[in-house]
Amino acid sequence: DDIEFDITITLDQYEKVVTPIFQQAIDITKDLIKRNNLEPSDLSSLILVGGPTFQQTLRRMLVEQITDKIDTSIDPMTAVARGATLFASTKDIPRELQKRDTKKAQLILKYPETTVETAEHLGIKIDRDASESSLPETFSLEVLRSDGAWSSGSLAIDNDVEIIELQLNTGKTNHFELKLSSSDGTIIPCQPNTITIIQGLKIANATLPYNIGIEVYDTLVAKQGVWPLAGLEKNKTLPAKGKGTYKTMQDVRPGVKDDVITIPTYEINFGKEGSKAIFNTRFGEIIVSGEDLPGFLPAGSDVEVTLSIDSSRRATFELYFPSLDETYEQQVASEFKTDISTSQLKREINEARTVAQAQSYLGNKDADKKVQELDEAERLLDERSDDRDTKEKVKTSLTKTLIELDEYQEQGAWPKAELDLEDAIEDLRDINNEKGNARTSSLLTEFETQARHIISKQDIQSAAKLTEEINSMAFSLRQQDTGFWVGILEYMDYGFDDIQWTDHDAAFRGVQHAKRLLQTNPSHEQLKDAVVTIIGLMRPESRAEMNNVDTSLLRK
Repeated sequence: DDIEFDITITLDQYEKVVTPIFQQAIDITKDLIKRNNLEPSDLSSLILVGGPTFQQTLRRMLVEQITDKIDTSIDPMTAVARGATLFASTKDIPRELQKRDTKKAQLILKYPETTVETAEHLGIKIDRDASESSLPETFSLEVLRSDGAWSSGSLAIDNDVEIIELQLNTGKTNHFELKLSSSDGTIIPCQPNTITIIQGLKIANATLPYNIGIEVYDTLVAKQGVWPLAGLEKNKTLPAKGKGTYKTMQDVRPGVKDDVITIPTYEINFGKEGSKAIFNTRFGEIIVSGEDLPGFLPAGSDVEVTLSIDSSRRATFELYFPSLDETYEQQVASEFKTDISTSQLKREINEARTVAQAQSYLGNKDADKKVQELDEAERLLDERSDDRDTKEKVKTSLTKTLIELDEYQEQGAWPKAELDLEDAIEDLRDINNEKGNARTSSLLTEFETQARHIISKQDIQSAAKLTEEINSMAFSLRQQDTGFWVGILEYMDYGFDDIQWTDHDAAFRGVQHAKRLLQTNPSHEQLKDAVVTIIGLMRPESRAEMNNVDTSLLRK
């Protein structure tokens, strides 16, 4: 049953409840301003959109925290609808969706739908291929403004193209009629035969808020991550195209559904170039299988990737395979329309938990709470993994947690750098005790002295560089362990037929030679040289697989 009741609350009580909610919106606005290298004082106006912006509490907070240039000239309740209508008025219906009478002469027109100029150009082309009717060799065209105060006069169109300057009424919507005729004056029905240009405003083209990139494997740094596509940089005006040439990492056999190339696409917003996919916002993904290709595509084949994004942020991939002389095109499905993989969410939760636990180890008490939130998200997934709303909720919560963890990492950059450096020295100290000599012990002492100097200055950049040098030396010492090279030889021998080789016969001879060498109790250097020689015969795709990289991705 409905229950009716009255309750009285004070302004203070009301603001205590709503202020945290309003603050979230204000923080988003602040972040947007900062991200574009602006200051609140740079704003000429702040337009309010939506019913909640009528709240005086919110308006007061905006004045206090952002700017007093609050623009209320547009009704907040209709601002979105008016903006959408203006934007829609500048967009053509895609040709394939238009219902055209092809018995009429088909025209291709180019002109600005909105402008602040008093005169604009109209480009006209006669599309003979799309016209079913018999058309004359030459035409005459007259363009008339609907108020009858301006006309272009009769103009001859040569070679089926013409550019006409239109005169506009200022501050008004200008309608024009197009009259096409043959050289003898016979009217030729055409389509379209009217256009509209709004004078007095200019609708800005949409831009990309972030760099757009794809997840690939970089063989130079042996790292799987997200790299931007040239041409799809942050603030790029749409429509725009991004291009890049990559290589496949596994064979794709024609007609085989399980042989796939996966191209995940991301907005590079929380991470940097080459950052892990989990730190970025998923934009979409396409998968090309053997069923989509007419021939065999071996690992290491070139793939020319073009990603086109239109002004409505619809994205289309075009992949060109030179070895097949084949082009494959697919539209990127919106992530909002695609169900989320539970297994993928769990992988991201586990990675986020690792980051949170590391922050907790560094003494960040807030990180403990994040670990609990991630545990709760995983529990919720286990209980309701088939429920899409649950997965959306977990994804939203996970994204928020990742942003906060990323901020923790930036704020705690020095403590982490210091810990990494100390761990690297401790690791080198242990391996040096086992495998080192007088020279490596001297280098360790030198490293320890440098580390103390860096720590005293809290120099993050120098700490990272020294950590890399120490880890490199520790890895070199580990390679002095014969067992290290025996393990790699066993991997290559056991999986020989699954590994892609640049020279199969030479690789086979190399493995057999190394196995015989083992029976003679070889020196460490002898075994190392033999195994390194075989590794040099592995294709980059197989080296990536040895490092547990997803080989359905493309590689640089």
